[in-house]
Amino acid sequence: MKWVSLFWLLLSVTSCAQRQTPLSVTSGGGSYTPPGTPLFSQIGSSLIISNCLSGQSIFYRTDGGLVTIASPMYSGPFAVTTGEVIVAICATAGAYQTSLQSDSSGAACGTALGGTWSPWTCEADGGVGTVNPSNLVWTFGATNTATITAPAHTSSSVQALFKWQFGGGVDPGAPTCDTCTEQVKDIKFMVIGSGLENQEFDSPQFDPTHGNTDRQNGTQCQGSSGKIEVDSGNAGGWTQTTASCSTWTSGTTHEVVNRVDHDLTGSCPGGNGCALYKYIWIDGTNTTLLGNYSNTQGYNNATGKAWGWQFQPDMLPTSGSAVTGGWTIISATVALGIGDESAPRSYTAL
Repeated sequence: MKWVSLFWLLLSVTSCAQRQTPLSVTSGGGSYTPPGTPLFSQIGSSLIISNCLSGQSIFYRTDGGLVTIASPMYSGPFAVTTGEVIVAICATAGAYQTSLQSDSSGAACGTALGGTWSPWTCEADGGVGTVNPSNLVWTFGATNTATITAPAHTSSSVQALFKWQFGGGVDPGAPTCDTCTEQVKDIKFMVIGSGLENQEFDSPQFDPTHGNTDRQNGTQCQGSSGKIEVDSGNAGGWTQTTASCSTWTSGTTHEVVNRVDHDLTGSCPGGNGCALYKYIWIDGTNTTLLGNYSNTQGYNNATGKAWGWQFQPDMLPTSGSAVTGGWTIISATVALGIGDESAPRSYTAL
């Protein structure tokens, strides 16, 4: 009798140690989660997310931000704390580049006239102004500080392109996806200095598969209006939206998530397909854009498949004084997808 009691005691202890917490199901209180929808399983303080379709990845966030294909990609179980809320989606990412603020691979810069600022030699393929910046700083590390100084004697805007290119001759080993129709970028940054006329952030994509087009996801904060504008095609003009960026002043920190869908065969002014600006999410506020614009701006000198991300501060001196400004990039991710995102699912850790 003593041995029987000991057997059941050991069995009980073992079962308790291996017990899993209930799965989180947010649809109708049922117990079934269809494939292609995130499924959560918590064992102790470790959370497992599963149930995506073949070819899909899991993207998730734990900070309440918008979950997209440019969010952190799930790679395996991770630790959670009681009460922590995790939101996840299933989606296909044809190409994914993250941690750009600390990665110098595929990096380049461009100014109106080119030039060398140690350790960078800039191409003469970007930026405007009667002179080059007198000071250009681009430092990689845990964060990426990108600043320029506009000299006092210039009467026009001065800008430089701080950019990454993936694919082509710059970073030939990087994945790309000409057939992807969705482009999302997620950027966290702190504004530096004053004198910023505009704060522009773009994600061009050179696409040899569809007529050598330069697909563009061009967005900027227009300083005078405090509104977000989107590229209306070939950098020939900007269309103002209702999204506000009036708080983007020196020392403030922000996050921007922007999605553009590409109609590869559509007809828009300027040709080469259409760019459908879907939304822009800024610091928790999501603004629907739904604007169709031609998109021919990009890296025309790219060879082969290439896509990228770029930051471009526009500096405008006033009252004869030099001005310095830019961003400290805390994190930067850009992704190409096919638009098959699942509805987001949330789980509150036990």
